Amino acid sequence: MNGWRRLLVWTVCAAIVSGSSLQAAEQGGRQAVAPVRDIAVRQGVLQGVVVDRQAVPVAGYRVRLYAGTTQVAEVVTDAAGRFQVHGVRPGLHAAGLGTSRVPIRFWDLSKAPGNAPRQLVFVMDQSVVRGQSGTEGCGEDCGESCGEGCDAGGTAGGVAAKRSLTMAALLLAAGGTAAVIAISQNDDDAPASP
Repeated sequence: MNGWRRLLVWTVCAAIVSGSSLQAAEQGGRQAVAPVRDIAVRQGVLQGVVVDRQAVPVAGYRVRLYAGTTQVAEVVTDAAGRFQVHGVRPGLHAAGLGTSRVPIRFWDLSKAPGNAPRQLVFVMDQSVVRGQSGTEGCGEDCGESCGEGCDAGGTAGGVAAKRSLTMAALLLAAGGTAAVIAISQNDDDAPASP
């Protein structure tokens, strides 16, 4: 019976560790999916602005618009950080700077949800570009409608870090418990030879 318990403990430990490793590997291969933002466009014209974390307009940035994986437009921001894309059709698209993309659902102004902003605002950092579509200003320095949180960093990394720390703590606790059980079950008789 003692051998069966030991085997059961080690099997459970192996299942916990391998399951966590598989889950971590699976999550490592996936990218976080941003929520789809609703944007109202008037007569097929998307208006937007690119600002930095201090709400200062960023000139000369290329903004790309995608339908699926196909790039359908590319414009450059003017001196005030503004851009316009003409010929935008209602429906699901993505917009982005560089390799970062934000999923967006464009609506005709007459059919858009009441809370859909009329412009797309990109708030960029040196290492992070976030698409914002809120309608509230972010302070007196912000002349554009730059959405909530334009002066704060994103929280995705913080949430992921907290989850990783929690998972590590759980694995450590499970491993410690398994070790205590395995040691306490080591009650084999002494060898018969002198």
